[in-house]
Amino acid sequence: MYHGGVKACPTCGATCADDDDFCEADGTRLAWPASASSAPSSASKSTPPAAPAGACDACGADAADDGDGYCRTCGHKLAKRPSPERSALTTGMKLGSYMVRQTAGDRATASSPDGTEVLLVVGEAEALAAEAEALGRIGDHRSFPQVVDRDEDPTGAFLALSAPSWSAQMLSDVVHARTVDQTITAVAALLELAGVVEHAGFTFQPSPSDLLLAPDGAVLLSRLRGSRRLQGGERLDARRLLASLSEIFLAPAIRGPASLIRLLVPSRVTEGPAGRSVDDLLAALALARAEHAAPAGRGALAEICDPGLWRPYNQDATAVDHGVTGAGEPFVVMVVCDGVSSSAFSDRASRVAARAARDALAHFARSPDVTHETAGSAVGMAIRAAHLAICAQQVADPVADPPGTTIAAAFVFRKRLTVGWVGDSRGYWLTGRGAEQLTHDHSWVNEAIARGEVKDADEVQGALAHTITKCLGPLEVGEVPEEIEPDVRTRDLAGPGLVLLCSDGLWNYAPKPGDVAAVIRAAEDETDAVEVARVLVNYALARGGQDNVSVTVYAHG
Repeated sequence: MYHGGVKACPTCGATCADDDDFCEADGTRLAWPASASSAPSSASKSTPPAAPAGACDACGADAADDGDGYCRTCGHKLAKRPSPERSALTTGMKLGSYMVRQTAGDRATASSPDGTEVLLVVGEAEALAAEAEALGRIGDHRSFPQVVDRDEDPTGAFLALSAPSWSAQMLSDVVHARTVDQTITAVAALLELAGVVEHAGFTFQPSPSDLLLAPDGAVLLSRLRGSRRLQGGERLDARRLLASLSEIFLAPAIRGPASLIRLLVPSRVTEGPAGRSVDDLLAALALARAEHAAPAGRGALAEICDPGLWRPYNQDATAVDHGVTGAGEPFVVMVVCDGVSSSAFSDRASRVAARAARDALAHFARSPDVTHETAGSAVGMAIRAAHLAICAQQVADPVADPPGTTIAAAFVFRKRLTVGWVGDSRGYWLTGRGAEQLTHDHSWVNEAIARGEVKDADEVQGALAHTITKCLGPLEVGEVPEEIEPDVRTRDLAGPGLVLLCSDGLWNYAPKPGDVAAVIRAAEDETDAVEVARVLVNYALARGGQDNVSVTVYAHG
């Protein structure tokens, strides 16, 4: 979106610099070019123009398709578009002296005149020449193919490479069933192969279809796609290489430490030129392996507040407490807050609110009031106390931009769960029988549905889909510290299950209760709150981590 030649965010409308790729306010990708002459017409300002043919819809890279349907830059699956290379090989055709037996994109298995099976790769003559040169410099190496033959005719250039063993499998087909340790081992093997390529003086751009797994666990490369000679002093960018292949490793990786996900997923918060070499990433991978091997601990109550991958700051906050009442009965307190990004000081608001609500509920649980006052009343009062605490801090230490925050607070006592909320942080109750969302977002979309203006939230896109209508703090009420009315709900906990509170940094990637339940099923132990919390946060990071991600989990029963 453009206003007078200035780039603007299509989601929140914030003004952005011409060279920005992402909105500083909400992280939205700014998909179209920065020149005013490229701005879309007023009729289409709310929708980015379609990516040009051959471009990636996820990262915008031009000429992203290298023949296998995945972006060569970020690894995302590309929308199907006609590809001239796909029609270059057909089963039964003869290419040079080779008979094509089976095709897959820009490659095919074929038979030579003496019956030897080879892998035929077609493409531009210059690119194939670079690939052949790189393989020649690497020489006889088990994990790389050998060049059997090549044809440099610009109208029909191809490479004939030694075919992989019939017992090797596509890594992307089997990696999802592997353990975290096996996945780390495979990533390390890939980085070591990248080091071999770099030592030969080249860089390359593999796609998921190029990686194979031998029966003994060795990683093989069926070809050396995108080979290019390194210039003087240039190093192979190992982080970019991993990011382009991240999708094939993420399914098992979400059961590991968040540091492993951060090695695999492209991050907007970069570390500059350092930290991108093969050695740097192998060292970081060793630390991730050690972190995974260390006892993580188990527990019925867990909290994680992660900044995500796009923002160098964290406007979320969590707070938990547990113990016994004066009568010796157990209780649990959980709070999640998400600072409203329109204020630079919302991180402070979320921290103040989370602590104030937790302390109020913990005090209630340990006081005689717990035996004769309803939990619903206590949760409501705790949220009001959090609101007033933010307003009081604004009076004591005023800032130019009034801060605000969402809140979801839960209190578990005597097999009853009470949840209160303001804004769009959510609460769930999940059991083996199903998933239930206990809260409803205070959002423009839900209010429009209630008024009959919209039938389904999926109909609304853009800024309105994320606009909240209530929050805590002076952003909501101005300078007057008025009280605010939260919504409160109580339900019985009849059997074992999980209580989950989370910010929209998670549920934006799992919008339906069933989606959240499906993510939890990836955990090795669905009854361990620590494991479940880690898997949920890692899932959000693996999906892009564009926002801060916060969860609190209580395993009941």
